[in-house]
Amino acid sequence: MRKGGKQKRNYIIYVKAFHNILGAMQGLRLFDHFGFNLPAKPRIGKRQTISEYELLKFDPQLFDWVTPETGALLTLYKPEPGLLAMLEGNMDRDLE
Repeated sequence: MRKGGKQKRNYIIYVKAFHNILGAMQGLRLFDHFGFNLPAKPRIGKRQTISEYELLKFDPQLFDWVTPETGALLTLYKPEPGLLAMLEGNMDRDLE
């Protein structure tokens, strides 16, 4: 959050802390439903199976899924420069 104007902060991602948090939460039910259950909707038609599909491969340099035969991209996603800088330079990758 920005308070009092545009101040750029140097964010750091602590992978060790994130790993510890995920390990501590493993097997715990953190979210629970509340309210009421709606009646089930009747099924209309039969399930469809997909017979024609394309195999895709994720390319980390392009940040997208690529069709190997044609080179077509799936999402055309372009990450923001601030996100790239945070992920490349400000990550404490030490798990010890």
